[in-house]
Order: sequence, then structure tokens, then C-alpha cells
Amino acid sequence: MRHAYLRVAPQPHGGELATRAALDVHARPKRPLDAVEHGPQLVTAQLHFTLRDDDDEADDATSARAALASFASYVRLALVDDWATRLRPGTLIAPTHAALVDVLVDDTRLLTLPVARAPDTAWLAPLLQLAHGADVVQVGAHVAIHDDTLTLDVDAHVSPQALDRPHALPVTTQLLALLSTLDPAHDADAAHASGADLVYSSLCARERDEATRMPEAPQPRALHAHLLPFQRRSLAFLLAREAVRDGVHAQGVLGPWWVRVPRTEVYVHLLSGELTTSRAKAEADVPSAMLAEEMGLGKTVEILALLLERTAPERTSLAPFYDEANEVEVQPVGTTLIVAPETLRRQWLDEIGAHAPTLRTYSFLGHKQAAADVRRHGYASFAAWAKELDVMVVSFETLTKELAVSSTAPVRSLRRPARYERPRSPLVQLAFWRVVMDEVQLVGGNAAKTVALIRRETSIAVSGTPVRRLDDLRMCLWFLGLVPSASPTKLWQHIVSPRMAPYLAALLAQIGIRHTKAHVAHEMVLPPQERRLIPVEFTYAESAFYREAYREALDALDITEDGAPRSETWQLDTSVLRAQLLRLRQACTHPHVAWRTAGHTLDAGGHAHHLVNLRSIDQVLVMMLDGARSELLTLRHNVALKRVYRAAVLLFAPRDELVAPAPNEASVPADDVAFLASLRSEDRLALAQKQLELLLPETHEQVDELTREIEAAHREGPLYRFTDAELAAEAAYERTHTSVPYSASPDAPHDKLRARQQHVSALRNRVRHWLQMVHRVHQFLGHCYFQMGEAQNAAAEAAKPEPPAALADADAKTDAKPEQPEAVAPPVKHETGSPATSASPTVASLRAREDAAYAAAEATRQRLLTDAREAVEQCVRAMQRQRLVRRDELEPRFSMQTLLGRDVLEQVQARLATLRAHAALVVDWRAQLLERLAKPVNREVDKERENDDVYAENLDAQIEAETLLEMYRPLLAQRDELLTGRIALGATARPQLYVELDRALRVVKTRRFGDDAPAENGEEDAALAQQREAQKLQLAHFARLDAARAQVALAGGMPLAELGARLRELRDHAVRAEESELLGAAHAALHDVVRTQTQLVERLRKEQAVLQACFNARSVYFKQMQELSDQVQDPEMPDGAVPSLLAARAQERAWRQRIGAVEGRVRYLTHLEQIQGGHADDEARRCFICTNLIETGILTNACGHLCCQACFYAWMKQGRRTCPMCKTKLTLNDVHRVVFRSPDADADTSGAGAHTARGAPAYRTLPDALRTAIERTPSQGRYGSKLDLLTKHLLYLHRTTREKSLVFSSFARGLDLVAESLRANGVPYARLEGGGSRRVGATVDAFQHTDVPVLLLHSEVQSAGLNLLAATHLFLLEPLMNHALELQAIGRVHRIGQTRATHVYCYMVHDTVEQRIVALAASRAQCLYVARDADADAADAMDSAALQATHLEHAEDVSREARRGDLMGSTDDLLACLFQEHIPTDDAPPVPPGGAPSLDELRARRLAALPAPGGAPPP
Repeated sequence: MRHAYLRVAPQPHGGELATRAALDVHARPKRPLDAVEHGPQLVTAQLHFTLRDDDDEADDATSARAALASFASYVRLALVDDWATRLRPGTLIAPTHAALVDVLVDDTRLLTLPVARAPDTAWLAPLLQLAHGADVVQVGAHVAIHDDTLTLDVDAHVSPQALDRPHALPVTTQLLALLSTLDPAHDADAAHASGADLVYSSLCARERDEATRMPEAPQPRALHAHLLPFQRRSLAFLLAREAVRDGVHAQGVLGPWWVRVPRTEVYVHLLSGELTTSRAKAEADVPSAMLAEEMGLGKTVEILALLLERTAPERTSLAPFYDEANEVEVQPVGTTLIVAPETLRRQWLDEIGAHAPTLRTYSFLGHKQAAADVRRHGYASFAAWAKELDVMVVSFETLTKELAVSSTAPVRSLRRPARYERPRSPLVQLAFWRVVMDEVQLVGGNAAKTVALIRRETSIAVSGTPVRRLDDLRMCLWFLGLVPSASPTKLWQHIVSPRMAPYLAALLAQIGIRHTKAHVAHEMVLPPQERRLIPVEFTYAESAFYREAYREALDALDITEDGAPRSETWQLDTSVLRAQLLRLRQACTHPHVAWRTAGHTLDAGGHAHHLVNLRSIDQVLVMMLDGARSELLTLRHNVALKRVYRAAVLLFAPRDELVAPAPNEASVPADDVAFLASLRSEDRLALAQKQLELLLPETHEQVDELTREIEAAHREGPLYRFTDAELAAEAAYERTHTSVPYSASPDAPHDKLRARQQHVSALRNRVRHWLQMVHRVHQFLGHCYFQMGEAQNAAAEAAKPEPPAALADADAKTDAKPEQPEAVAPPVKHETGSPATSASPTVASLRAREDAAYAAAEATRQRLLTDAREAVEQCVRAMQRQRLVRRDELEPRFSMQTLLGRDVLEQVQARLATLRAHAALVVDWRAQLLERLAKPVNREVDKERENDDVYAENLDAQIEAETLLEMYRPLLAQRDELLTGRIALGATARPQLYVELDRALRVVKTRRFGDDAPAENGEEDAALAQQREAQKLQLAHFARLDAARAQVALAGGMPLAELGARLRELRDHAVRAEESELLGAAHAALHDVVRTQTQLVERLRKEQAVLQACFNARSVYFKQMQELSDQVQDPEMPDGAVPSLLAARAQERAWRQRIGAVEGRVRYLTHLEQIQGGHADDEARRCFICTNLIETGILTNACGHLCCQACFYAWMKQGRRTCPMCKTKLTLNDVHRVVFRSPDADADTSGAGAHTARGAPAYRTLPDALRTAIERTPSQGRYGSKLDLLTKHLLYLHRTTREKSLVFSSFARGLDLVAESLRANGVPYARLEGGGSRRVGATVDAFQHTDVPVLLLHSEVQSAGLNLLAATHLFLLEPLMNHALELQAIGRVHRIGQTRATHVYCYMVHDTVEQRIVALAASRAQCLYVARDADADAADAMDSAALQATHLEHAEDVSREARRGDLMGSTDDLLACLFQEHIPTDDAPPVPPGGAPSLDELRARRLAALPAPGGAPPP
């Protein structure tokens, strides 16, 4: 067959395709049988293509056109998968081509046609996919070529067998693709909205279009509340949706998910893929609706109007029917079931009572309570009672508990039939008229499963925030019956796919309605609301705490204080940014909120103060000061350790290494050069002696100082101070209760005792560390004196004159003739132990100092081991005092003879014999344990025994005791097994230590004979060999004990308890009375034996606990002894002596620099403590420059020095940027202005009065008179500037207007502190804990209907859903980054039904992240407190639910932990909370002096360093 290349292009536009055409194809004038028209027509169309000569084969192309000029034939169409095979070599596909289609005559390819991306041809590709993949569509095609034009006629029909039945999801997806191309308008609309925006815009679409807006329904007569116009339109919508059940629906409106194929009479269901030509089926609707009014617009009243307007009393006369799926009889009723969270259940009951009191209501609390209520009201059944009810209210939590009695009973095989009938929930025995689900997006889990079992005629979903993420819509659609109850994930992904967006939007517009406050503001009038921003100034202590937290945040982010990266390779870690920002916000609420954050470093002092609740700012300051002092002690200890290390290197390093040139000596610092010179010019031992002797008094001084602190800590310490009366009570208690601690007394001050115990424990640990230092210094000093004495002796020996040559010859001859010995006088020993020659005074002095140093080291060592030694001795005394179980008690006797149970009694005797053998083994092992554990740990060395090694002897005893104890536990479990047969799993197995030793030695043996045997390595191999030998000995001991234990095991026989049960059975079945009596006596005697022996086993276990405690105490003693020995070993010098010395000096320099900074911080905090307490003396207030008393001063944060403001400014004007006293470099953030006020000044030191100068121009703040009145309100306690001002504000309201208030905080610990402050000031309050318990509903009810003036809520968990109209004042303890949460919180009081003016107060701390959060909100027109009315109104008009959904959508890549609080947002928003220049503004940023980079440039550098999406490096 001939072929030629042609160029084909779709008309009217599209690129050409060079395709290979077949020239000798026989045409088919008749339609193929598989393309005969049978079903309804789906598509019919005519496409035109242009044919053109191929330039490279002009002759062939001419003959091809001639051969195809009048060609006409029925053909088949097939999509091309591999495009490369259809292209002419050297040509490319045109970008306008969407697909390639082969034109086939029979099985011969005539040519290939390109399909353009144009709307009028894009349907061809999905049509052919649908025809090829499933037997759903039949496609017929005809080709006619005339001149240069190819005409393609395509018609498609639905296969008859594909009609009126569901199809698989892939087929449904292909049908959707076909529909989206046949109706391009839908595809265009899909680009307008997506995600949650699509949901909210679709729900609002009906009311925003005049053509689709609902008419107003009449006001229900029985409803006490007056419906607003938009509420009556919502009521009309709900009535229309419920009328669908009666067949009443809008003309021409299709049912949910049904769409009509354009220009046909075929309808497609977009979920099931069902195709039909029945208009009636496509118009079938579901009687359900979604009421999604914005919060505060009266959804509850609209539902009550529906309940009053549309009732179903006729349902009570319907006969019951049997629900086969749930296996229960169901009674239809005209009752409406309202399902809501527990917090809203009581609210529904209150609203019904207030607005629709004619409705007969019942609160369903569970099937048990319902049964009791039925009996109390005298009804025959719950169904009979339900016929009399109009409304039933149930909570999600109750539904969760009802699942077990709502579903069918699981099928189980039972030996006997069940005695009692399984109860069923009354909810599944009723067919309700309607079910209303409030806050539908929150239902899930077992509650949703229970709802699925409840029969109903209509479903109404109610929520002001139906979706926060698009997946939240799934539960709502399921409840409304619009998606299958068991819809797979792939089906849901299909529903939320971009192609389904226009159809999903149409569905929501059809079944839902939503009004927003902004769109119906002209239809309603709410009482006025006043919103005020309350600026707060930190106290000095809070400011110090916040600055430290801010610096730690910058360090964690690796950013300088001006916001610039600290390295060129810097990249921002957004998770760290979120965590640090969260801590800074917590620090603004109260320091303790940030202090309690996991992983925070502000408590680096080593104390266990995380157990103490820091309530007041004074306590916070005390803790900061104590932490700084603890850090200072730690740094000084580290410096002392390095000094000891350097001295040890000088003692043990070879002389030639110390004088050798250091690597890179030319680049070492100047002080290290001088140190190296001293090494080469001075004696190393003299340098070491000088270093150690200088350090020794410092260590003793630290020990003495800490000892004095421990004595003083008995009375006073951080966060506690005992009064004289309390100390006297403690002393009296201890005199009368010698064995019971004072903390056990109920009258003891437990908080103070706990704080003292923690403080004293920390001090004792520090004393121990410094005593270890003293021990090391004494030990190394002794070694230093020893080496110096040896050097003196060596020098003296070297200075002696050499003997004459003749004498040397004589000595040689003497040595050569041993058979003629001469009597040599023995050497004369002196007191110092020197040889015959008397030692020089210097050597004697060195030896005396050496002995004194070693004696002092030993005395310190004994002092360090005193506590551990006393603990061992106390355990030994307790072990020796206890009354041990005797062997005869463990050897039971039993004698009984009877013919009927002889075999059982013989087994009993065998088991008792095993018990007696077991008792002998228990007593033997216990005696060995007592012998080893009673050995003294600190006995004197026997000088008469040459090889008396006390440590080795005790170590061997400890290993043997460990082995015995490990085996003693399974031995006692084995006795339990002999007695009762009931033991814990693995109780009699080999101990873990035994198994690990066996495994380790097997591995060593395998390696020794394997190919991977390690090479020998001298001393290290010798140590390993010694360790393995000890392990072998211990393993052999284990094996011997295990073999002995195996001799007294049960070994598959019956335990005594089971044998006793056999005797009882024999007794019960005995025929003769005497046999029954004998067997009964045997059973009773054996039962007594088992009971007595079981009690003895428990006593043995108590003995074992005492033995274990003694072993543990000995282990602690030997561990401490080993630590002391390890501390005086030769120092490690991995890089050599000189490099190790230089590295130690470098570390020491860094620590000393840090010590200077911490000392400055201690001075700084000490000044703050004096200023905060108001007891700074004149000397502390005196300026060190001008010597005048300071009224207004400058306190440096870096070094803690204080001078007057005038002197400091004069110093800075000279161009200096250092501290005037210590010359420490300062930045603008390192100075703090302090004011010493006179005692009669009534102004608050917090500086809160400065709010007018800073906050008034931009934001609405409190009037000065009102703020002054609030600040002068007396209050108890000091909980920080923000909490104190909040408490005073609440007290002011409580004492003046008596109006109720809501307090929101983002942090639970912040609410804890608010609660403590209110308790201290006698203000009653209520607090919501969690979100679903009945206690929460009771709390809300108490706040609404009692005299409780304050309700505390969490702004993240409890800002939505509640109706709290009793309150008129709302306090936000922190500014919120999430404006939606702010609007939802305000909506609790500012809503329809509120009749009084409301007030909102947002507390904000100046010069912190909170101020920048407010500024960021103002820049986005989301701030409610700006002075400009237009901006505040714009922020108020936002749809909180849509805003929250958008906020969450932008945080999809954020971890769940980071989403807590309200810290979601873009990275730039988070940076704006730290750096002002990230906040958008119309004003140009200031230019820094000195040519430094501008703030915009720094911001660009940070943003450029952000990692690109997908992990790619930034461009």
C-alpha cells in the first residue's frame, strides 16, 4: 500500500500536523454494526480540517491529494497514546494541539488528525476515552474529502445497557471531563473561587442576586421574637426545601448532582455516573437544607420559626414499621430532633423557652435517663411519649455514648442463651419529622455513626462556620444525604476536584443559604459597641524578662537585633520562628506562661523551679536573679575545672612535648604566646604548683559560702520565707515525731517546704561539685609535691662526685667474686624513710606537704562519701533488724490417707517435697546475700595481709550479690508457681542480665573464630580480656544458680491449688460419707497450706525489697567512689599537650567573658529588685560619675551599672558607645530608663499612664479620666502589669456598673493567672474547661443566670458557637493574629438579641510583638480599634468564617502543633511581628545613619534567604 505525507490543520485555527496518509484504502459506504444508532443521542457534530501539500514530497503529495480527492467512508476513531510515532521525523507537535486521533477504515489507518484546544473541538478526546474504556457510549464517524478540505462527522449515542444504572468512578470522571468540555461556561466559572471561598460565595449567591432572592415568609404567630426581613427570607427558603418532600420544587430545577448534557435529553449524575433520559428521575430532590447564617444573625430563631410554621401532627397516627437493617421496630413521630454540642444544648433549651414556649421540649440525656422519665410520667413506652413532644434536644456526647445501644448487637457464639434482652436506644426506635444538626462541622466519630442510624424525613444543617477547610464539607453533605454514608476517599477527591467546582457551587447555592452582617446591616439594628485598645507598659522586671526572651529568639533564628542575617548561608526556619514568636507572646501575658513552655532556656539555673507557680512579678524577678546567680556559679565551676585540667597536663605531660613548638604558633593570641614562653623558661612543676595553690583557697571559699547558704536556706530562700512561728512548729514536730517528716503534717506549709527542699537540694549538689574540685586539687597537689621531691633527689644524685677508678675496679672484682662476700652494713633509715644519706630540708618539706595533701584529699573523699556510706549502714541495720522467715515455716507438712484420692494425695506429697527443697534453696541464697551485703564498705586495710584489697573484695561481693538477687526474683516466682500456678508472664524466665551476658560472650566467641576477628591492641585488649574474664565468672555463677533452681521447678505437674480443686471435686462426688469427710478435711488442710505459704512468699518478697535497697545503696557508694577515682586519672590529651593547653585556655577565656556578662546581669537584676521593692538605699542610688542621688537614671542591661541620665547622655554625646564604668559595648537595646520615685508618690511604677502619648493618635483608647479611675482601684497581689490592670478593670466594673464580662486569652496558663488574681481580690468567676462536657453547659448556665460577673474562655477553643448575651464587656488579653477568631469572640455578645451597648477591650503591651501584631492588623484593614471609622467598619464587616477558612488554607503546610493558638499566617506576617519594617506602610522607612543598609534592604535579604517551594534553593 502506498503512503505519503500530508499536512493537516483543524479549522478555523490550529497548527499543522505532518501526518502519513494511506493512499489505497477501500472506502466503507455503510455504517459498521458496532456504530449503529440504538440509544439516545449524546453528541453530534461536524469538524473540518485543511489538507495541504507537504513541501518535502511535492510529487507524492500531489498524487496523494488526487487519490484522496473524492474519498468518503465510514471510519473508526482512536486516540493516539504515543504521539512520536505519528509525527514525521524532524517535525514537532504544535502547542495548540490537545490530542491526536487516528482515522481507521477497518484496521487500516487512513491518516491522523490533530484536535485543537478550542472549545468547539476539545470534547472529542474525552468522548473517545469514554467510548474506548467502557461500554457506555457508541461513537460513529464519517469522513469526506473534497478538494483541500476534510469533513469529519461524529455522532455518539448512549448504549441502552448503560442507561439507568450507576457506573464506576473512572467512568464518572470521564463523563465529567466530557461535560466540562461540552459546556465551557462551567469551566470558566471554576476559576473564580476555590476551596472554602467557593463554599461561602455559593451559599451567599442566592441572596445576593435579585433574580434568585427568596420572598419573605410571614411572621409565625407563636414565635415571640420578631423576625427581621432577611430572617423571613431564610424561613421561606427552609420551608421551600422541606416542601421538596411533597413534590413541590422549582420548575426546571434538577436534583442534587444531576446535570443535563447540553443540546440533548440525557441527564448525568455526577457522583454515580448514572445516565438517564427520565426528566422525573433527574428532578428528584432531597428534602434537606443548610442554614449558614453568619454568627450572631439568629440561626436559632430561624429554626424555631420553621418548627412552629411546619409541623406534622399526622405522623403520630402512622403505624410503626420494622427497620430490617437495624433490626428494630420504628414509630413515625412528628418530633424534631435537635443535635448540638453539649455547650449549646442548654442554650437551645433556653432559646426555645424564651421564643417558642408552646413547643413541648425534652432534653435527651441517654436511654437510662429516658426510661426513668417515661416511668415517672406514666407512659407505656418512649414512643408513646415522643408522640406528645414537639422538640427533642440531644448532645454530640450523648450520641457518642448511645452508639452501643443504637447499633445491632454483634454476633457472638454463647454457651447459654442470654438472660436479659439487650436495650436499644429510643432514638433509633423513632422516625423523626426532621433532624436539625447544629455546628454540623464538629460532629464525627461515634456520634456521626449514631446519627446515621436515626430515621428522619428531612435534614437541616446549621452552622455559621460550615467549613474551615474544604474537607469539613464532607460531613455536612453526608448528613444532608447528598453523598453516600460510606463514600470512599477517591469519591470525595472527585467531588472537590477543580472540574467539579462549578457543579459543587451550584449544589450549595441550591440547598444552602447564608447572610452576612455586612450585606444585611441595613435590615437590622444592633446596640452600639465601643472598642478600645488598652496599651500597657511593662514593669522593670517584666521588661528584663521580655528582653532576654527576645534575645534568645534572635539567637535561635540566627538574626541580629537590627534584623540582618548573621551569616551569608542563613535560611529561615519557620517552625523555629513560630515557636519563638509564641514564647514572646506568652511573655507579654505573664513571664510564667513563657517560663513553663517546654524547652525554654530561661530556667537554666539548675533548680527545679518548674514545680513552682510564679504568680507575682516579684517572684519572677527572684527566679530570674536566682537563675543568673546559679549560671554564674556554674561558669565559675567550669573555669576552675579547666584550671585543674591545665595543672594536670603540666604534671603528667612529658617535658619534651611541653617545650616543643605549637602548631600554628604564629596565629595564637598574645597571652598564649607569653604562656608558651613561660613553659619553655620555667619549671612545669612550679607552674602546676602555682596554679593549684592559687585555686585551692578559691575552692574552699566556694564550699564555705555554699555551706553558709545551706544554713541560711533553712529559714529563707527563693520563693519562700519561714516565720519564727513556723520554724518553732517544725522543731516541735520533729522532737515528737522522730521518724515522720514535718511535710507529713497536715498543718505544715507544704509549698514552702517543697520550695526549701528543692533549693537545699540544689545547694547540696553544688557543694558536692566543689568538694570534688577540692579533692582533685589536693590529689594533684600531692602528686606535684611527689614529683618535685623526686626531681630534687635526682638532682642530688646527679650532683654527687664520681668514685675513683681504682675503687671502681675493686667494686667490679667484688661483683665478679660472689664466693667471697664482704659484710655490708644495712642502710640506715630516717624518719622520712630516706636512705643512709640524710635528705635535704627542701625534700623533707616537700614530703611533708605531700603527705598533708594526700591526707586532705582522703579527708575530702571521706566527706564526699559520707552520705552514701551512711545510707549503706542504714540499709544494713534495717536488713539486720528485720524478722526473717524461718526455714521450718517454709517446709509445710501434710498427712492424710484415703483410698478414693490416693493418686491426688501422692501428687500433693511430691509437690510438698519440692517445696521443702525449694525452701532450703531460698534460705541458702538468702544467707549468701546477707553475708555479702553486710560486708563493710569502708573497713581499714589489714597491713599484715600483703594482698589485702578492700575495693576488689567489695567489688567481687557486689557482683555475686547482683547475680544472687537477679536469680532470687524468679526463684520466688517459681514458688508461686508451685503453690497456685498463677504467675506473671516471664516471671520465671532467665533474668535479662543473664541473657545479655550469655549473648555477649557468644558474640565474642563467634568473632574470635571468624574472619572479622579484631586485631590486638595492647593495653586496651588486656583491659577487655580482664572484663571478659569477669563476665565469664559471673555467667558461670548464673549457670550454677540456674541449675540449682531447675531442680526445684514444677516441671509440668499440677500446682497445689489445682490439686486442692481436684480434692474438692472428689469430695463432691464421693458416695460414702466417711470418704467425703476425709476428702473434705484433706482439702481444707491443703487450702490452709496454700494460703499460709502464699503469705510467706509475700513476706519473702518484702525481705527481697530490703535486700535490693541495700544492694542499691552499696551500688551508689561504689559508683561515687569510682567517680572520684576517675576524676584524678591522667588527663586526656587527644591532640597533644600544648594544643590541649591552648584549647583549655581558649575555653577558659570564653567562659570568663561569659562570667563578666552574667555578673553584669546579676547587678542589673539586683538593681531592679531594689527598685521594684522600693528599698534602694542612698548608696545604691548614687551616680558613680557625679556622685549625686539619682532621680532618673540609666541602667545598662549588658553589665548592670547605674548612673544618672544626665551623665549618661553627656558620655554618649562624646561618641562613646560603651558603659561609662566598665567600658562594655552597648546598643540601644542595652539601656533601660529607671525612675526612683518618692515614697508619697501615688503614681504606678509600671508606667501605664504613658498610653496617651503613644497609643491615642492611631487607636481608640480609654479616656484619661476612666483609665485613671481604673488604675487607682485598689487590688490585692502583684501579677504583672497586664494582669494587674485587667483585675483593676474588672473590679472597677464590678463595683460600679455590676455588668458581666468575658475574658478571652490564647493561653490556658494565662487564664489560670487571671483566675488566681480574681480569687485573691474576691471576684466570683466561672471558667469553661474543655469544649464538650455537661459541666461546660452548667458553667455557661451559671454565668447566664446567676450573679457570677466574669467568665473566662480560651480564644482558640471557645470563641465560637456560644450565645453569651448576659455579658456586655469583652476583654481580649492578647491581640490576635487571626482576625477571624477576634470577630468570633466579639460575636458572643454583639449579636441579634443583644439589647444593651457592648464594650470590647484589647490589652496590648508597648514595644513588644503585641504592638506589631496590632499594627499589622491595621495595615490590612483588620483592626477594630483604629481611630479611623472607615477602617474599623471595614474590619468589622468581614465574614469571620470565610476569613478563618482562608487563614487555614494558607497554613496547609504548617504542622498541627504550629497551628495552635492563632499563629497561622504567611512567613512575612510572622516576621512583621518581630520587625516593624515588614509591616506594609505608605510612609517611607527612615534611612539609618552611616550608610548602613536600609530596613527594606535588610528585609529583602531575609526574604531572599527563605527556602523556595519544594525544597529548591532560593534564586
